[in-house]
Amino acid sequence: NALHWLSRNLSTILLAFLLAVVVWVSAVLTSDPNEERIFSRSLTVVGQPTDLMQMNDLPTQVRVTVKAPRSILNRLNNNPALVQTWLDLSGFTSGSNQASVSVRVDDSPVRIMRIEPEQVEVVLEKQISRTLPVQLDIVGEPPIGYRKGTATATPDKVTITGSENLVSQVENIVARLD
Repeated sequence: NALHWLSRNLSTILLAFLLAVVVWVSAVLTSDPNEERIFSRSLTVVGQPTDLMQMNDLPTQVRVTVKAPRSILNRLNNNPALVQTWLDLSGFTSGSNQASVSVRVDDSPVRIMRIEPEQVEVVLEKQISRTLPVQLDIVGEPPIGYRKGTATATPDKVTITGSENLVSQVENIVARLD
């Protein structure tokens, strides 16, 4: 008998349940509505190969537009560490590379709507070191009452480190004494 009553009123029960869910969702959205907000965060570089050096300027800030309930947005605003942005250069090679900006939001529910910029050009060059002797260039004469002795450079060699292209252009190291 109860099973017969349930089968006759099943559509009414389902409709009542559906209406209850709609009313509940409406109440939640009214008390904590979804909004969009823009967060500006520092861009961090990770995974850069140690034998390569970055040759171009990268943006320092990323604008992240998120959509979430107002209470979540306020929490993200009060704790900047909850929204992080970075470039992962792992596996990149020498030359021009396109890197996607990664974003992590440590709260939910949050939908990332926009990332500006989404892509960044990263120019990497091989990093080398080279040791060169220090040459002295003595200009002029000492003041009256002083005499010129033998000048020596200490240290007599220096090591320069930089991109292969720039380091290879260095022909000598000169210390001028006046």
